[in-house]
Amino acid sequence: MSSTLKVNTLTGVSTAGSILVTGEGNSTTTSLQQGLIKAWNRLDGDASTLTSNDSFGFNVSALVDGGEGRYASTFTSVMANAHYAISVTGDLGSSGRWFGIIKGTSNTTKINTVIYDHNAGFADSDPTMMLVAGDLA
Repeated sequence: MSSTLKVNTLTGVSTAGSILVTGEGNSTTTSLQQGLIKAWNRLDGDASTLTSNDSFGFNVSALVDGGEGRYASTFTSVMANAHYAISVTGDLGSSGRWFGIIKGTSNTTKINTVIYDHNAGFADSDPTMMLVAGDLA
C-alpha cells in the first residue's frame, strides 16, 4: 500500500526550522534543512557577457565576471557564516584541456570561483556549475 502526502508547507513541531527524516536502515535521522542545497547556478563563461543558463539558478541574485575563468555569484539569501561547502565543476569544451576548480575568497554574501586549465592558466568555461551547502542566516 502506498500513501501520498500533499502539503504546501512543512514546519517542525518543537522548532519551526527543524524537521528530521529517518534514514536508511531506520537507525539514523538527518535534518531535512541541513541536507538541502542552499544555492546553485549554471553559468556560461564563454559568452561575451557572463550569463546564467537558468535565470540565476537558485539563491543567486547577481553575477560578476572577474576576468577569464573568474566568476562571482551573489546570494539572494545570505549564508550564516563563511564555512559552507561548495562544489564547482566546468567544461572547457573540445580544447582537450583538463581543468581544476578552486574556491576563491568567499563570504556570507557571495562566492568566488576560479577555473584553471591544465597549464594552471585561467580558463572560461561553459558550463560552470556550482552548488552550495551549509546554513542560511
